Amino acid sequence: MGIVPGAFDRVGVRWYLWRASVDKGHDVTENRTTGDERAFEHLVDVLQAVRAVNRLLATETDPARLLQGVCDLLVEERGYHSCWIAEVDRRGRPVRWAGGGFGADFDGFDAALRAGRRPPCWEPALAEQEVQTHELPAAHCGECPLLRPDSSTRAMIHRIAHEGRVLGLVAASVPGELLHDPRERELFAELSDDIGVALSKIDAERARSDAERRRAEAETQREALIAQLQAKNAELERFAYTISHDLKSPLITIKGFLGTLEQDMAAGDTGRVRDALGRIGRAADRMHTLLDQLLELSRIGRVINPPERVGFRRLVDEALEQVAGRMSERGVEVEIASDLPTVRVDRPRMVEVMQNLLDNAVKFMGDQ
Repeated sequence: MGIVPGAFDRVGVRWYLWRASVDKGHDVTENRTTGDERAFEHLVDVLQAVRAVNRLLATETDPARLLQGVCDLLVEERGYHSCWIAEVDRRGRPVRWAGGGFGADFDGFDAALRAGRRPPCWEPALAEQEVQTHELPAAHCGECPLLRPDSSTRAMIHRIAHEGRVLGLVAASVPGELLHDPRERELFAELSDDIGVALSKIDAERARSDAERRRAEAETQREALIAQLQAKNAELERFAYTISHDLKSPLITIKGFLGTLEQDMAAGDTGRVRDALGRIGRAADRMHTLLDQLLELSRIGRVINPPERVGFRRLVDEALEQVAGRMSERGVEVEIASDLPTVRVDRPRMVEVMQNLLDNAVKFMGDQ
């Protein structure tokens, strides 16, 4: 903020105002009337209030707290009788606002802004670069509580802008005799400029934080996608191993029963021939199913069947059917308990599990 050169007390503020007036060619301490003294004292109050606001603007990072804090300081430091500040979007609509010095009178104004009603001075002030002043009776100001019918105060309003972007409005009530004082208007304009700098700084910091958050989210998503890809690759490796293992069992069954089929046909044992042909056909069907599932996997990435209720004995029988050839070669006999439960499972996958267990048991049984 350019109007307060460092931290100084009330004497320093008075010196600053005197120095500024001398620099502009008129000494405010010469031939002052009682009105001049009152105006000068008010300017001292305003400048001290602005000084307190400046400290807040330098540290506050929340826009809502900033607006309310500025209003409170401007009133508490006796700079203005009352004031309100509104931040607007790019279309000039209020997004947040605060007031100070109004008490319950601010409730109507707050409700009006929430309902989309704005005071008559709103749009003109957003369009003008200069401080706007108002001396109209309160009846012309809608729900804005700045001007009261029984008060000698008048209103100033100025747009808050920074680097060509309009960010909001600040309005305050001042003594009527000071409404057109150029020093009063100059301080008010610099105050709104400083609020604009602070709001822009908060917006920039918020945009930077949002960008960092989006980058972090994108990185998290990227890592999740990599993890999913790695899981898919691992699943494909496992599936390739499983499918090669599962395809061997029907082939072994077919090969085994083809070896005995010729003997059974020569012996005229039609019953064993039909049994062998049935087993060969079912083994071929099993290979067809496995190949279909392999194609389905390549299409959707994972084969998942809806769970169904099935007797565990039936799962075992289906698995035994798939490894019958290998078990027949090794002369393996399987005893199945009679009290197996009913389960709710992905049936094809569970048959594969049982088949692999049986196949591995035969493969690694050694010379037993």
